[in-house]
Amino acid sequence: MVRQPGWILVAVLLLGQTTARLAAFYAFAPPDRFALAGAAIIVTIMAVQGLVIVGRWWPRVLLVPLVALTFLPYIVFGAAWGPIAGIAAAGLALTLRPRLAWPLFGLVVLADSVVSGLLRGPLEGAVAAALGLNVGFMFFAIPYLARQLDQTAREQARLATAAVEAERLHTAARLRETLGAELGAVLRELRRPPSGPEFARVAELSRRASATARSIAGTRREPVPNPAATSTPEHGSAFAWWFVLAMVFNYSAVALSNLLQVQANQRPQFVLFAGLMVLACGLQLYHGAPRADGGAPRAWPWTLALHGAVGLLALVLPPWPDSVGFAPFLLFLGAVLVRLRTVWSWVFTAAGAVLLALTMESWGIPASPAVRVYWASVILTGSIAVYALCRVPEVAAGLRRTRAAALRMAVLAERLRVARDIHDVLGHTLTAITLDAELAARRPPPDPAAKTRELLGLADRALQDLRSIAAGPTGLSLAEELISARKVLEAAGSRVTVELLTPPPEHDVLAVVLREAVTNVVRHATPEHTAIALTTDQHTVRLRVTNDGAAAAARPPGSGLPNLTARLRAVGGTLGTQRTGDTFTLTALAPPQPQSQPASDASRTASTRLRAPNLLTAEAR
Repeated sequence: MVRQPGWILVAVLLLGQTTARLAAFYAFAPPDRFALAGAAIIVTIMAVQGLVIVGRWWPRVLLVPLVALTFLPYIVFGAAWGPIAGIAAAGLALTLRPRLAWPLFGLVVLADSVVSGLLRGPLEGAVAAALGLNVGFMFFAIPYLARQLDQTAREQARLATAAVEAERLHTAARLRETLGAELGAVLRELRRPPSGPEFARVAELSRRASATARSIAGTRREPVPNPAATSTPEHGSAFAWWFVLAMVFNYSAVALSNLLQVQANQRPQFVLFAGLMVLACGLQLYHGAPRADGGAPRAWPWTLALHGAVGLLALVLPPWPDSVGFAPFLLFLGAVLVRLRTVWSWVFTAAGAVLLALTMESWGIPASPAVRVYWASVILTGSIAVYALCRVPEVAAGLRRTRAAALRMAVLAERLRVARDIHDVLGHTLTAITLDAELAARRPPPDPAAKTRELLGLADRALQDLRSIAAGPTGLSLAEELISARKVLEAAGSRVTVELLTPPPEHDVLAVVLREAVTNVVRHATPEHTAIALTTDQHTVRLRVTNDGAAAAARPPGSGLPNLTARLRAVGGTLGTQRTGDTFTLTALAPPQPQSQPASDASRTASTRLRAPNLLTAEAR
């Protein structure tokens, strides 16, 4: 499982609620030998719920002991136990299908409310229902948020892979219909009986194929469809809105019910607190309500300040019994987390929860240490729950945007890969065909059949390159490219020197660099001499290509050298160029190719053919 920040909230929720449940139990349970057993059951419930949340160890099976541990302790502990059914209800909602989960969610909370009502009275039963819903919403919303964050990473990988495969199929079809057809025309011309090919016609067809290759290499500039525009919108905003509304209503109901129990005859105080509670709820829904676009209300700094003032008024006005004055302030702390979203907002929330618990006597509320711990934990976890619920729709919208961005980046990367391979790999072969055919058209070769066979081999190689480009990343043999480089340069009329201090290693990137470097020499220079040097040591493979006859006139910048720079940078290498008069030098440095396999028979043969007996250099005119 990918660890995301959402799981930190889950851990805090589990820890905070475990602390709160233990504190509440010790505050009301008789101090006898059964108290330790009750604490052990609470810890077990939280541990099982944690396993259900992360989906480990058969979560559907774990629901059975989770529900049993929720209700069976009532037999032993009576009114001192619960209400705690919201935890099991959330486990059902996180594990089962919604059509079954939510009815069972309501049934579990209702059952807990009925039991509490029978043990403590009807009003306590209503309070138990509200608390059960609040706890259930907390234990559902925060894990749901964490799961959504995890889903982002998984969806990125899955959708990107699918997008690349679709783009690859599209590219293969386009290459087959365009370049494949033109290379087929080259092959047909070379195989034309009985008089043999017209080399000028072969050169013309090869130039046309080169132009097509350059046009296809520019497809990376075409717009990429935006999948977010056609995707089905998710309803995270409505989902989270109703949950926030229910949680705010439940907090109000619990506070007002507690106040009504002990101050039924104090109507002015009840009306005053009810007004403050309604105002706090309205402000929470205004500036902390879920928004799919992640935006904030225009006046949120002012409403947040007003919300804080309402929370403080609820604390300092006539002393309320049973900590009911904490409810408006709890909603304010949740709003602080939603709107500020800084480290200091979390510090402020935690400090506020602890400060309220430590100063309960200042508000006219006598409290034992267990009650203090209970309220500090409840305020902190309640604030986190409000934050999580308000963040759910933003995470859902962010998930959609991330999917779309991952899709687009994957398609663009594949297009760039195809463009580079067409330019760096296929362009070299087409250039070789064009040069050989033009030379044969100007100066008829002594053996036309041999020249035709050589051109047929190059055309077949171009078709193989085309198929490899369409299938995926192209792998080349450095040793074979050295042989090909010599042939192409000799066809262009250059004297070639190849210097190898060791047999050429397998290195795909440097093979591409050599191929592109030779293509550039042939296209942009009239070399009389070209030198290729390849040296290796433990940490670096160095390729240097030097040619004279470099064009003095400035040319429009192409994509060849930037492509090579990007390829080398991707493997930790570098590319450098230097011009001295009409001499141009390209130097590529790259680390040895990782996990290189033993050289193939073809590579060993190529290496042998490159080296003259007992010499480190070989020359050919």
